[in-house]
Amino acid sequence: MSKERDAMIASLKEIVVPVLRKSGFKGSFPHFRRTKGSELHLLMFVFSRWGGAFYIEISKCSSAGYTNVYGEYEGVQTVKVHSINHDVINVRPRIGMQFNESFEFTEHTTNEVAQQALSCLGEAEEWWGTYPQWWKHTGTL
Repeated sequence: MSKERDAMIASLKEIVVPVLRKSGFKGSFPHFRRTKGSELHLLMFVFSRWGGAFYIEISKCSSAGYTNVYGEYEGVQTVKVHSINHDVINVRPRIGMQFNESFEFTEHTTNEVAQQALSCLGEAEEWWGTYPQWWKHTGTL
């Protein structure tokens, strides 16, 4: 990993992850999940392979887990954002609309960028609260 990426991860762990934990999220960086009623809310940090940027992808599925299009079941402890089927429209959005859905950083701006990411968690909460329970319409868990 690059020095810049390591610094960004450290800032996210210091600034964003504690807020996720207070909101009921479990897991370890970069994958987080929280059970809320009959839903499992998922959040993942994805770093650009070219460096200097990351994305926050979110999704949700049944609190019972997820069965993919191949019939493979993933339980609550193992399902991740990238597990969720791409065929379901807008089921894996990126948050951070005000930053064009990517968070760009250098080694010297990581705390500032982590604060920007933190400010976008409301977008995720809104999506989790309003996006329909798509799995009820697809026949998957």
